Amino acid sequence: MGMDMIAKEYVCPICGEKMVLTEKSCSDGYIWVCRKFGVNEHHIKRTVRKGSWFEESKLTIPEVLILTYLWAKKNTNEWIVDEMNVSEPTVVD
Repeated sequence: MGMDMIAKEYVCPICGEKMVLTEKSCSDGYIWVCRKFGVNEHHIKRTVRKGSWFEESKLTIPEVLILTYLWAKKNTNEWIVDEMNVSEPTVVD
C-alpha cells in the first residue's frame, strides 16, 4: 500500500503535459518543472508539496514527519516544542 504523501506525477496547468520531477537545492530537494519553447513557450515550477498535506507548512518535510511521529506517540506539545525548537502554534496547527 502506497502512502501517497506527495504526488507521483503532476500535470502542467499550461500545456497539460506531465511535469518532470527535478532535483533542486531547496528545502524539499525536488520541484516539478515544465519547460517548453516555441509557440506555447513557458517555464512552470511547482513545489512537491502542491496538493499534499505538507503544502501549508513552513517546516521541511522531514520536520513535519518527525513532528507528526512525536505527536502520534502522544508526547506533550511542550516537549515537542522544546525538542524540535518550534513554536507552540506550529505544534498545535
